[in-house]
Amino acid sequence: MTIHKKRMFVISIIMILCMFFSMTATAHAGVLERTYSGAFDDDWSLSAVDTVFTTGSYFTVRLAYGFNTLLINEDCATSYCNGTSHHASVYNANGLHEGPEKYANEYSDIQVRHSGAVVTYASVYDY
Repeated sequence: MTIHKKRMFVISIIMILCMFFSMTATAHAGVLERTYSGAFDDDWSLSAVDTVFTTGSYFTVRLAYGFNTLLINEDCATSYCNGTSHHASVYNANGLHEGPEKYANEYSDIQVRHSGAVVTYASVYDY
C-alpha cells in the first residue's frame, strides 16, 4: 500500500469517527460520503445518491459536492434526504466542518475555505 493510499485511508477513518462523535444522540446514523483527491484548480461538482431501507420503508439520500473559485477557493457540500434529519459535512486539512441539521425534505449546505490535497464530503443522516 502506497503512502498516499495509507494517508487517504487514515483520513477517511478519522473523518468517520469525528462525524459520529460530534453528532447528537440518535438511534442510528448513516453516512453517504465521497473522497476527492484530484485537481483543485478549476470549478467542479459531482453528486452521489443512495437508497436506504429501514423500518419497512425506503428513503433517498443525496450528496452534491465540489470545489468553486467564485470569491475564494471553497469546498462545498449539499445534503438532502427525503426520509429523516441530516446534515452536510466537509473534512479537509483544516478539520471537520458541518452544516446545519435539517429535517427531511430540506437542504443542508456547507461551504468552507479549501485546504489540502484530499477532501471528504458527506451527507450524515439519522434513521
